Amino acid sequence: MIKNYTFKNFQSYLNECHVDFTVNKKAAHSYFDYQLENGSKVARVMAVLGANGAGKSNLLKPLAFLSWFIPHSFGSIEKNERIPFIPYALNDNENTFIELEFVIPKWEDNKDEFEYKYSIELNEKRVVKESLKVKTSRLYSNVISREYDDSRKKYKIKNSDKYGSDLATTILERAPENTSIISYVLNMVPEEELWKENGNEFILLASGYFESNKTNLVEIGKHNLSDNIEEATEFYLENPEYFEKVKSLLMKYDLGIADITLEPRILTDSRTGKEIEKTLPVFRHDSNGRFFKIPIFLESSGTQSAYCVLSAITETLAKGGVAILDEFDNDLHPLLTMEIVNLFKDDLVNLNNAQLLFNTHTVDVLKNLRMQHCYLVEKVDGVSDAYRADQVDGLLARDNLYAKYISGALGAVPEFE
Repeated sequence: MIKNYTFKNFQSYLNECHVDFTVNKKAAHSYFDYQLENGSKVARVMAVLGANGAGKSNLLKPLAFLSWFIPHSFGSIEKNERIPFIPYALNDNENTFIELEFVIPKWEDNKDEFEYKYSIELNEKRVVKESLKVKTSRLYSNVISREYDDSRKKYKIKNSDKYGSDLATTILERAPENTSIISYVLNMVPEEELWKENGNEFILLASGYFESNKTNLVEIGKHNLSDNIEEATEFYLENPEYFEKVKSLLMKYDLGIADITLEPRILTDSRTGKEIEKTLPVFRHDSNGRFFKIPIFLESSGTQSAYCVLSAITETLAKGGVAILDEFDNDLHPLLTMEIVNLFKDDLVNLNNAQLLFNTHTVDVLKNLRMQHCYLVEKVDGVSDAYRADQVDGLLARDNLYAKYISGALGAVPEFE
């Protein structure tokens, strides 16, 4: 689970910004909070609100970037290709910094929690510093780290004998400048080999955690989740219990749907003209004692979007990790949006303590969330800033968060005067 992340000089954020999921000890009880072994609590849901162009999406992007960079960067980009992120436009000569603290189980059969800290300093050309640490007692111990020595034009590697990879330093020094050293380790050595040596599990588990994250954000903008019908259908076929949950939600909020089935259909490939068999979601509609079936392509954009969004959400719930979603609810009814958010507080559904980080214009979500579950974003003189609602002076736990936001008392709303 993400405890917090801090970043600086990333897209519209020039100054250091801290996004904190940890819950104040004095905060009122909420089922959206999860209690760690040490007694502290972490929010399972974080909503981000603000005016258009304020920087809501950019607040999510550092975490979305790390979810790709840590496990997948090696092999995804060419050796001399730029690292796909954007620093603040007027500060592109300075390095960008991101630091993240997160908690994951050690392994499936051992539910002890291990706390990690990952930090990186980079520019579009290379990683300048990178480290992964694991918490031992009150302090963090190094797992693996590197720092670029500009005079020698190579990295200084620190690889812990107790916690780090058993790969020789000479091999680790060959990690490309534009990829994560963790991704490099995982690609250099087969996973079954890494599990054989003590210490490697810390790298494997950290990388595996980020592989579980789901996002629709890319370097510039986002991809449309409703375009992922095939991917969503594949997930539902492999996880029928989640498909049943999704089906019940869709039938509840689209009164015209009587049933949804996944059926093989013969289609014509638009590129080759050949017939191919694919499994498609087919929606049944009842009318005056009769019924008809139509494929998902003939359903409304809202229904198509909900089918795909719920796939990303339930896959995160199945695997753990974080769903980092940019305005996933654009085509959804506000009540369905809240039902999706509520999945993360249901212990019978959220078995692996998954989290949801999302931005939204559906302010109705504030009716069910508390102060510790909401970040507000503003932009002043072209620079974004974010603050959690419980940092607003004078805001009390008993206050109506929705009413306060709509009235403008919390800031982060459009100004029309």
